[in-house]
Amino acid sequence: MSTPARTDVVGRWLPEGGPPRAFLELRDNGDLAGHDGCNRFGGQQWSLAGKEVVTSGARVSTLMACPDVDTWLGQATTFVWDDGHLRAVGPDGTDLGVLLTDPD
Repeated sequence: MSTPARTDVVGRWLPEGGPPRAFLELRDNGDLAGHDGCNRFGGQQWSLAGKEVVTSGARVSTLMACPDVDTWLGQATTFVWDDGHLRAVGPDGTDLGVLLTDPD
């Protein structure tokens, strides 16, 4: 696995297989924003450390209830570069899901 450049990870990422409307956006200025399919989140910064996209700062989020939506994306604290994909990792180190670059 190669180490990504910052330009490799900047942009919009979509969860493999959904949920609909979910995305993660890593902005060039270091801001992070997203939607987990139910709630919007943001307020954090991101940085690249080797193959890891590490988040920092307080995350703010809406708190709507969506019983039929798996909101794993909003729980991720780190994203690991995996040959063109990002693996979302939770605070306990558990793999949560895979993100693919937005084709648009």
